[in-house]
Amino acid sequence: MPPAAEVERLVREAATAEDLSGTVLVADGNQVVAEAFGGLADRAAGVATSAATRFGTASVTKMFTAVAVARQVERGAFGFQTRVREILPADWYPPALDESATVHNLLTHTSGIPDYLPDEDPTTPDLWLALGNPGIRRAVDFVSILRALPQGVPPTTVASYCNAGYVVLGLVLEATSGTAYSDAIVTDVFEPAAMLDSGFLPFDEQHRDIAVGWLPPDAEHPEERTNIDLLPVAGAPDGGAFSTTRDLVRFFTALHGGGLLSPATRQALLTPWAFGASGETGTGYGQLIREHGGRRWIGHTGGDPGVAAMAFHSPADGVSLVVLSNRSDGAGGLWRRIARSLPASG
Repeated sequence: MPPAAEVERLVREAATAEDLSGTVLVADGNQVVAEAFGGLADRAAGVATSAATRFGTASVTKMFTAVAVARQVERGAFGFQTRVREILPADWYPPALDESATVHNLLTHTSGIPDYLPDEDPTTPDLWLALGNPGIRRAVDFVSILRALPQGVPPTTVASYCNAGYVVLGLVLEATSGTAYSDAIVTDVFEPAAMLDSGFLPFDEQHRDIAVGWLPPDAEHPEERTNIDLLPVAGAPDGGAFSTTRDLVRFFTALHGGGLLSPATRQALLTPWAFGASGETGTGYGQLIREHGGRRWIGHTGGDPGVAAMAFHSPADGVSLVVLSNRSDGAGGLWRRIARSLPASG
């Protein structure tokens, strides 16, 4: 890792330039090298962000889902190439998912199932409101939404990013573990990785050290507003867990260091099995694999209304770079600025 003073200066200057509302951390293994904080975790209460602040992670949660699925594979509950129809009860199986689709297809976004929140779909706002239903707290609560999807296509070799596929993986976990999805993640990911500040924290409950997501004014809403009416009341298999930058570094240490999975299973997660149409980003099991600033980064992005997250690890030198924000556009630019400027190790 480059000298800490050099990294601290880089991180501080980048956070200021990007008007950070959140927190950014650079780590070498489990050792924090530099971090910066900006903005307020709760604007209404005037609470500043800190190392203890827990942010929504949106789709970064997909990494946790994939690890929990892999641990079920290691237990022999099913295999990566097992067809999903052989795992799920008939009344849970979404008709939109081709019957040839496997767990591998869901993990790599190659299953062909349509997404339930496609960006180009004009009904998306209605779906956001439907997902805000307080009755949606477990993966099984998504069954009616999944069963209403239009027919998908057979599995392919090209990755097409799909939240619905990860919700189906949550159903797989609930069907095989006998517990709620969130409990499976706590047991198989958070606890063994020592992620003691992470969890699925319903919006209708009081929790400490929470960053409240904020949306900017628009034509319909002239004042800033929170995001709590636009997201599921509790996190789901495709996104929504709360975590801290330090807990996400602990996750990377446990995943890449061998604390969560066997070497063979870990290799399966980190292999770029498929690529999107652009061919720039590889897709592993719950992992996005990309080159940036001379490093090969493995991790995930996250974006929801009032939430932005970038959590990536460089296996070659053990560097982690994590940005969490309670603003919709608050992570990507800062992460890229630091990643391309971060000096090489050695």
